[in-house]
Amino acid sequence: MGWAPGLLALALAQVLSWAALFYSFAALLLHWERDLGWHKAELTLGLTAAVLVSAAAAPLAGRILDAGHGRLLLGLSPALGALALCGLCLAETPEAFVALWVVVGLAQAGCLYEALFAFVTLRLGGAARPAILRVTLVAGFAAPVAFLLGGRIAEAAGWRAALLTLAGLALAVAAPLNWFGAGRLEGGAARPARPAARPRVMRRVLRCPAFWLICIGFTCIALDHGILLNHLVPMLAERGIAEGTALMAAACIGPMQVAGRLALLPVEGRASNHVLALLSFLALAAAAGLLLATGGAVGPGEAAALAFGFAGLQGAAYGLTSVLRPALAAETLGHEGFGTVSGWLALPYLLGFALAPTLGAHLWAAGGYDLAILAAQGAVLAGLACLLALRLAAR
Repeated sequence: MGWAPGLLALALAQVLSWAALFYSFAALLLHWERDLGWHKAELTLGLTAAVLVSAAAAPLAGRILDAGHGRLLLGLSPALGALALCGLCLAETPEAFVALWVVVGLAQAGCLYEALFAFVTLRLGGAARPAILRVTLVAGFAAPVAFLLGGRIAEAAGWRAALLTLAGLALAVAAPLNWFGAGRLEGGAARPARPAARPRVMRRVLRCPAFWLICIGFTCIALDHGILLNHLVPMLAERGIAEGTALMAAACIGPMQVAGRLALLPVEGRASNHVLALLSFLALAAAAGLLLATGGAVGPGEAAALAFGFAGLQGAAYGLTSVLRPALAAETLGHEGFGTVSGWLALPYLLGFALAPTLGAHLWAAGGYDLAILAAQGAVLAGLACLLALRLAAR
Protein backbone atom coordinates (compact mmCIF):
# COMPACT_ATOMS: atom_id res chain seq x y z
CA MET A 1 0.00 0.00 0.00
CA GLY A 2 3.07 2.25 -0.01
CA TRP A 3 3.07 5.39 2.09
CA ALA A 4 -0.69 5.80 2.31
CA PRO A 5 -1.77 8.84 4.39
CA GLY A 6 -3.26 6.64 7.10
CA LEU A 7 -0.10 4.58 7.45
CA LEU A 8 2.10 7.68 7.60
CA ALA A 9 -0.13 9.18 10.31
CA LEU A 10 0.15 6.01 12.40
CA ALA A 11 3.93 6.00 11.96
CA LEU A 12 4.31 9.62 13.12
CA ALA A 13 2.03 8.90 16.08
CA GLN A 14 4.30 6.02 17.09
CA VAL A 15 7.32 8.36 17.21
CA LEU A 16 5.64 10.65 19.71
CA SER A 17 3.88 7.91 21.67
CA TRP A 18 7.07 5.92 22.21
CA ALA A 19 9.06 9.06 23.05
CA ALA A 20 6.53 10.21 25.65
CA LEU A 21 5.24 6.96 27.14
CA PHE A 22 8.39 4.83 27.14
CA TYR A 23 11.73 6.44 26.24
CA SER A 24 11.09 9.44 28.49
CA PHE A 25 11.83 7.19 31.47
CA ALA A 26 15.39 6.34 30.39
CA ALA A 27 16.02 9.91 29.21
CA LEU A 28 15.05 11.44 32.57
CA LEU A 29 16.19 8.73 35.02
CA LEU A 30 19.38 10.53 36.06
CA HIS A 31 17.45 13.81 36.54
CA TRP A 32 14.89 12.10 38.78
CA GLU A 33 17.62 10.40 40.77
CA ARG A 34 19.40 13.73 41.40
CA ASP A 35 16.36 15.92 41.98
CA LEU A 36 14.00 13.62 43.88
CA GLY A 37 16.64 11.83 45.94
CA TRP A 38 14.95 8.43 45.64
CA HIS A 39 16.83 5.16 45.23
CA LYS A 40 17.37 3.85 41.71
CA ALA A 41 15.32 0.73 42.51
CA GLU A 42 12.36 2.89 43.63
CA LEU A 43 12.49 4.89 40.41
CA THR A 44 12.84 1.89 38.10
CA LEU A 45 9.83 0.34 39.80
CA GLY A 46 7.78 2.99 37.96
CA LEU A 47 8.60 1.66 34.51
CA THR A 48 8.37 -1.90 35.78
CA ALA A 49 4.83 -1.22 37.03
CA ALA A 50 3.90 0.45 33.74
CA VAL A 51 5.04 -2.43 31.57
CA LEU A 52 3.51 -5.00 33.95
CA VAL A 53 0.15 -3.28 33.59
CA SER A 54 0.68 -3.03 29.84
CA ALA A 55 1.38 -6.76 29.73
CA ALA A 56 -1.72 -7.59 31.79
CA ALA A 57 -3.87 -5.36 29.58
CA ALA A 58 -2.47 -6.67 26.26
CA PRO A 59 -4.97 -9.58 25.90
CA LEU A 60 -7.85 -7.16 26.60
CA ALA A 61 -6.47 -4.75 23.99
CA GLY A 62 -6.32 -7.65 21.54
CA ARG A 63 -9.97 -8.49 22.16
CA ILE A 64 -10.92 -4.84 21.62
CA LEU A 65 -9.07 -4.91 18.30
CA ASP A 66 -10.71 -8.20 17.25
CA ALA A 67 -14.09 -6.60 18.06
CA GLY A 68 -13.40 -3.81 15.54
CA HIS A 69 -12.71 -0.90 17.92
CA GLY A 70 -9.13 -0.21 16.90
CA ARG A 71 -9.71 3.46 16.12
CA LEU A 72 -11.11 4.13 19.58
CA LEU A 73 -8.32 2.23 21.34
CA LEU A 74 -5.47 3.78 19.36
CA GLY A 75 -6.95 7.28 19.47
CA LEU A 76 -7.68 7.59 23.19
CA SER A 77 -4.66 5.79 24.65
CA PRO A 78 -2.03 8.51 23.96
CA ALA A 79 -4.32 11.09 25.59
CA LEU A 80 -4.63 8.96 28.73
CA GLY A 81 -0.87 8.53 28.89
CA ALA A 82 -0.26 12.26 28.43
CA LEU A 83 -2.49 13.10 31.40
CA ALA A 84 -0.58 10.63 33.59
CA LEU A 85 2.76 12.15 32.54
CA CYS A 86 1.49 15.58 33.55
CA GLY A 87 0.59 14.11 36.92
CA LEU A 88 4.18 12.90 37.38
CA CYS A 89 5.28 16.52 37.62
CA LEU A 90 3.29 16.76 40.87
CA ALA A 91 4.34 13.42 42.39
CA GLU A 92 5.93 13.91 45.82
CA THR A 93 6.34 10.29 46.94
CA PRO A 94 7.64 7.12 45.29
CA GLU A 95 4.17 5.58 45.71
CA ALA A 96 2.53 8.39 43.73
CA PHE A 97 5.27 8.14 41.10
CA VAL A 98 4.65 4.41 40.62
CA ALA A 99 0.84 4.83 40.62
CA LEU A 100 1.01 7.32 37.76
CA TRP A 101 3.26 5.01 35.78
CA VAL A 102 0.56 2.34 36.20
CA VAL A 103 -1.78 4.63 34.25
CA VAL A 104 0.93 5.16 31.64
CA GLY A 105 1.07 1.36 31.33
CA LEU A 106 -2.61 1.23 30.42
CA ALA A 107 -1.93 3.78 27.70
CA GLN A 108 1.05 1.77 26.43
CA ALA A 109 -1.14 -1.31 26.00
CA GLY A 110 -3.52 0.62 23.76
CA CYS A 111 -1.22 2.51 21.40
CA LEU A 112 2.35 1.16 21.21
CA TYR A 113 3.72 -1.52 18.88
CA GLU A 114 1.80 -4.50 20.27
CA ALA A 115 -1.60 -2.96 19.68
CA LEU A 116 -0.68 -1.20 16.44
CA PHE A 117 0.94 -4.24 14.81
CA ALA A 118 -2.03 -6.42 15.73
CA PHE A 119 -4.36 -3.78 14.27
CA VAL A 120 -2.37 -3.54 11.02
CA THR A 121 -2.19 -7.34 10.73
CA LEU A 122 -5.95 -7.62 11.21
CA ARG A 123 -6.65 -4.95 8.60
CA LEU A 124 -4.06 -5.95 5.98
CA GLY A 125 -3.52 -9.69 6.51
CA GLY A 126 -0.63 -11.00 4.43
CA ALA A 127 0.35 -7.47 3.36
CA ALA A 128 1.00 -6.45 6.96
CA ARG A 129 4.79 -7.03 7.11
CA PRO A 130 5.70 -4.32 4.53
CA ALA A 131 3.29 -1.92 6.24
CA ILE A 132 4.74 -2.68 9.68
CA LEU A 133 8.23 -2.21 8.28
CA ARG A 134 7.31 1.25 6.97
CA VAL A 135 5.79 2.25 10.31
CA THR A 136 8.89 1.16 12.22
CA LEU A 137 11.20 2.98 9.81
CA VAL A 138 9.66 6.21 11.05
CA ALA A 139 8.98 5.14 14.65
CA GLY A 140 12.67 4.36 15.17
CA PHE A 141 13.25 8.09 15.67
CA ALA A 142 11.34 8.06 18.96
CA ALA A 143 14.52 7.57 20.99
CA PRO A 144 16.24 10.70 19.61
CA VAL A 145 13.09 12.71 20.34
CA ALA A 146 13.14 11.56 23.97
CA PHE A 147 16.90 11.62 24.58
CA LEU A 148 17.80 14.74 22.60
CA LEU A 149 14.66 16.88 22.85
CA GLY A 150 13.59 15.67 26.30
CA GLY A 151 17.14 15.42 27.64
CA ARG A 152 18.16 18.88 26.42
CA ILE A 153 15.00 20.52 27.77
CA ALA A 154 15.61 18.80 31.11
CA GLU A 155 19.15 20.18 31.23
CA ALA A 156 17.99 23.70 30.36
CA ALA A 157 14.66 24.01 32.19
CA GLY A 158 14.31 20.92 34.39
CA TRP A 159 12.75 17.50 33.97
CA ARG A 160 9.21 18.78 34.57
CA ALA A 161 9.42 21.05 31.52
CA ALA A 162 10.73 18.12 29.46
CA LEU A 163 7.94 15.83 30.64
CA LEU A 164 5.23 18.42 29.96
CA THR A 165 6.61 18.95 26.45
CA LEU A 166 6.52 15.25 25.64
CA ALA A 167 3.04 14.90 27.18
CA GLY A 168 1.79 17.81 25.09
CA LEU A 169 3.07 16.17 21.90
CA ALA A 170 1.33 12.90 22.79
CA LEU A 171 -1.97 14.62 23.57
CA ALA A 172 -2.11 17.25 20.84
CA VAL A 173 -0.40 15.38 17.99
CA ALA A 174 -0.14 11.61 18.54
CA ALA A 175 -3.76 11.04 19.60
CA PRO A 176 -5.32 12.86 16.58
CA LEU A 177 -2.88 11.17 14.19
CA ASN A 178 -3.85 7.73 15.53
CA TRP A 179 -7.55 8.55 15.20
CA PHE A 180 -7.09 9.67 11.60
CA GLY A 181 -4.72 6.87 10.60
CA ALA A 182 -6.79 4.06 12.11
CA GLY A 183 -9.89 5.44 10.45
CA ARG A 184 -8.19 5.42 7.06
CA LEU A 185 -7.04 1.82 7.44
CA GLU A 186 -10.47 0.70 8.59
CA GLY A 187 -11.98 2.37 5.55
CA GLY A 188 -15.21 2.92 7.44
CA ALA A 189 -15.93 -0.82 7.70
CA ALA A 190 -14.95 -2.70 10.84
CA ARG A 191 -14.22 -6.42 10.54
CA PRO A 192 -14.51 -7.89 14.03
CA ALA A 193 -13.68 -11.51 14.68
CA ARG A 194 -16.56 -13.88 15.37
CA PRO A 195 -17.13 -14.01 19.16
CA ALA A 196 -16.74 -17.81 19.22
CA ALA A 197 -13.52 -17.70 17.23
CA ARG A 198 -11.24 -16.30 19.93
CA PRO A 199 -11.54 -19.12 22.54
CA ARG A 200 -11.25 -21.74 19.81
CA VAL A 201 -8.20 -20.07 18.29
CA MET A 202 -6.48 -19.67 21.67
CA ARG A 203 -7.14 -23.29 22.63
CA ARG A 204 -5.44 -24.36 19.42
CA VAL A 205 -2.55 -21.91 19.77
CA LEU A 206 -1.81 -22.64 23.44
CA ARG A 207 -1.37 -26.32 22.58
CA CYS A 208 1.21 -25.44 19.92
CA PRO A 209 4.89 -25.69 21.01
CA ALA A 210 5.80 -22.97 18.50
CA PHE A 211 3.70 -20.48 20.48
CA TRP A 212 5.75 -21.10 23.62
CA LEU A 213 9.08 -21.03 21.77
CA ILE A 214 8.19 -17.64 20.27
CA CYS A 215 6.99 -16.41 23.67
CA ILE A 216 10.15 -17.42 25.52
CA GLY A 217 12.58 -16.52 22.76
CA PHE A 218 11.40 -12.94 22.33
CA THR A 219 10.83 -12.46 26.06
CA CYS A 220 14.57 -13.07 26.45
CA ILE A 221 15.18 -10.23 23.97
CA ALA A 222 12.88 -7.97 25.98
CA LEU A 223 14.96 -8.67 29.09
CA ASP A 224 18.19 -7.91 27.25
CA HIS A 225 17.01 -4.67 25.65
CA GLY A 226 15.12 -3.51 28.73
CA ILE A 227 18.13 -3.89 31.00
CA LEU A 228 20.65 -2.31 28.65
CA LEU A 229 18.49 0.53 27.32
CA ASN A 230 17.09 1.77 30.62
CA HIS A 231 20.46 1.65 32.39
CA LEU A 232 22.65 2.74 29.47
CA VAL A 233 23.24 6.36 30.51
CA PRO A 234 24.23 5.62 34.15
CA MET A 235 26.05 2.49 32.94
CA LEU A 236 28.27 4.54 30.62
CA ALA A 237 28.69 7.30 33.18
CA GLU A 238 30.00 4.70 35.64
CA ARG A 239 32.63 3.80 33.03
CA GLY A 240 33.90 7.38 32.87
CA ILE A 241 32.03 8.43 29.72
CA ALA A 242 30.68 12.00 29.83
CA GLU A 243 26.91 12.31 30.27
CA GLY A 244 26.52 14.19 26.98
CA THR A 245 28.36 11.44 25.11
CA ALA A 246 26.27 8.79 26.88
CA LEU A 247 23.06 10.58 25.85
CA MET A 248 24.28 10.75 22.24
CA ALA A 249 25.08 7.02 22.25
CA ALA A 250 21.65 6.20 23.70
CA ALA A 251 20.00 8.45 21.11
CA CYS A 252 21.74 6.51 18.31
CA ILE A 253 19.83 3.34 19.19
CA GLY A 254 16.62 4.65 17.60
CA PRO A 255 18.10 5.68 14.23
CA MET A 256 20.04 2.42 14.11
CA GLN A 257 16.75 0.55 14.54
CA VAL A 258 15.70 2.33 11.36
CA ALA A 259 18.95 1.28 9.67
CA GLY A 260 18.35 -2.33 10.67
CA ARG A 261 14.86 -2.23 9.23
CA LEU A 262 16.10 -0.60 6.03
CA ALA A 263 18.37 -3.61 5.63
CA LEU A 264 15.20 -5.70 5.26
CA LEU A 265 14.15 -3.90 2.08
CA PRO A 266 16.71 -5.48 -0.32
CA VAL A 267 15.88 -8.97 0.97
CA GLU A 268 12.11 -8.49 1.21
CA GLY A 269 10.45 -11.75 0.18
CA ARG A 270 13.79 -13.56 -0.30
CA ALA A 271 14.99 -14.23 3.26
CA SER A 272 12.86 -16.17 5.72
CA ASN A 273 11.69 -14.66 8.97
CA HIS A 274 13.39 -17.50 10.88
CA VAL A 275 16.84 -16.86 9.41
CA LEU A 276 16.61 -13.10 9.88
CA ALA A 277 15.54 -13.55 13.49
CA LEU A 278 18.48 -15.87 14.20
CA LEU A 279 20.91 -13.33 12.75
CA SER A 280 19.34 -10.58 14.85
CA PHE A 281 19.74 -12.57 18.05
CA LEU A 282 23.40 -13.25 17.27
CA ALA A 283 23.99 -9.54 16.69
CA LEU A 284 22.39 -8.68 20.05
CA ALA A 285 24.76 -11.08 21.81
CA ALA A 286 27.71 -9.43 20.07
CA ALA A 287 26.44 -5.97 21.05
CA ALA A 288 26.43 -6.92 24.73
CA GLY A 289 30.05 -7.99 24.31
CA LEU A 290 30.98 -4.54 22.99
CA LEU A 291 29.25 -2.85 25.93
CA LEU A 292 31.07 -5.10 28.37
CA ALA A 293 34.36 -4.15 26.73
CA THR A 294 33.83 -0.45 27.56
CA GLY A 295 34.80 -1.29 31.15
CA GLY A 296 38.30 -2.29 30.07
CA ALA A 297 38.83 0.40 27.46
CA VAL A 298 42.06 2.36 27.40
CA GLY A 299 41.01 5.99 27.72
CA PRO A 300 37.67 7.76 27.19
CA GLY A 301 38.04 7.80 23.39
CA GLU A 302 38.14 4.01 23.09
CA ALA A 303 35.32 3.66 25.62
CA ALA A 304 33.15 6.10 23.65
CA ALA A 305 33.88 4.26 20.38
CA LEU A 306 32.83 0.96 21.94
CA ALA A 307 29.69 2.60 23.35
CA PHE A 308 28.67 3.89 19.93
CA GLY A 309 29.49 0.49 18.44
CA PHE A 310 27.17 -1.12 20.97
CA ALA A 311 24.42 1.41 20.24
CA GLY A 312 24.68 0.77 16.50
CA LEU A 313 24.61 -3.01 16.70
CA GLN A 314 22.00 -3.17 19.47
CA GLY A 315 19.73 -0.73 17.68
CA ALA A 316 19.97 -2.40 14.28
CA ALA A 317 19.41 -5.91 15.64
CA TYR A 318 16.58 -4.94 17.97
CA GLY A 319 14.97 -2.96 15.17
CA LEU A 320 14.80 -6.14 13.13
CA THR A 321 13.27 -8.17 15.96
CA SER A 322 10.39 -5.72 16.41
CA VAL A 323 9.36 -6.25 12.78
CA LEU A 324 10.09 -9.97 12.67
CA ARG A 325 8.22 -10.87 15.85
CA PRO A 326 4.67 -10.21 14.55
CA ALA A 327 5.61 -11.51 11.09
CA LEU A 328 7.03 -14.74 12.51
CA ALA A 329 4.03 -15.17 14.80
CA ALA A 330 1.50 -14.67 12.00
CA GLU A 331 3.44 -16.96 9.67
CA THR A 332 3.72 -19.70 12.28
CA LEU A 333 0.38 -19.42 14.10
CA GLY A 334 -1.96 -18.02 11.42
CA HIS A 335 -4.00 -14.82 11.05
CA GLU A 336 -7.30 -15.96 12.56
CA GLY A 337 -8.05 -14.04 15.76
CA PHE A 338 -4.62 -12.46 15.54
CA GLY A 339 -5.51 -9.56 17.82
CA THR A 340 -6.14 -11.95 20.71
CA VAL A 341 -3.17 -14.19 19.81
CA SER A 342 -0.90 -11.14 19.60
CA GLY A 343 -2.13 -9.91 22.98
CA TRP A 344 -1.24 -13.20 24.64
CA LEU A 345 2.14 -13.26 22.89
CA ALA A 346 2.75 -9.74 24.15
CA LEU A 347 2.05 -10.71 27.75
CA PRO A 348 5.35 -12.55 28.50
CA TYR A 349 7.30 -10.21 26.22
CA LEU A 350 6.10 -7.15 28.13
CA LEU A 351 6.62 -8.94 31.43
CA GLY A 352 10.26 -9.23 30.41
CA PHE A 353 10.39 -5.51 29.75
CA ALA A 354 8.64 -4.86 33.04
CA LEU A 355 11.15 -6.87 35.04
CA ALA A 356 14.18 -5.59 33.16
CA PRO A 357 14.72 -2.11 34.72
CA THR A 358 14.32 -3.32 38.31
CA LEU A 359 16.28 -6.50 37.59
CA GLY A 360 19.06 -4.36 36.16
CA ALA A 361 19.09 -2.19 39.30
CA HIS A 362 19.35 -5.23 41.57
CA LEU A 363 22.08 -6.79 39.43
CA TRP A 364 23.98 -3.50 39.63
CA ALA A 365 23.62 -3.49 43.42
CA ALA A 366 24.81 -7.11 43.62
CA GLY A 367 27.80 -7.01 41.30
CA GLY A 368 27.96 -3.78 39.34
CA TYR A 369 26.95 -3.17 35.74
CA ASP A 370 29.28 -5.88 34.41
CA LEU A 371 26.99 -8.45 36.02
CA ALA A 372 23.93 -6.78 34.50
CA ILE A 373 25.49 -6.86 31.02
CA LEU A 374 26.45 -10.53 31.35
CA ALA A 375 22.91 -11.38 32.47
CA ALA A 376 21.47 -9.55 29.45
CA GLN A 377 23.81 -11.41 27.12
CA GLY A 378 22.84 -14.72 28.73
CA ALA A 379 19.18 -13.93 28.10
CA VAL A 380 19.91 -13.38 24.40
CA LEU A 381 21.67 -16.74 24.14
CA ALA A 382 18.69 -18.46 25.79
CA GLY A 383 16.40 -16.78 23.26
CA LEU A 384 18.65 -17.94 20.45
CA ALA A 385 18.26 -21.53 21.66
CA CYS A 386 14.46 -21.13 21.47
CA LEU A 387 14.66 -19.86 17.89
CA LEU A 388 16.89 -22.76 16.88
CA ALA A 389 14.33 -25.17 18.36
CA LEU A 390 11.57 -23.35 16.45
CA ARG A 391 13.60 -23.63 13.25
CA LEU A 392 14.07 -27.37 13.74
CA ALA A 393 10.37 -27.83 14.51
CA ALA A 394 9.40 -25.92 11.35
CA ARG A 395 11.58 -28.22 9.27
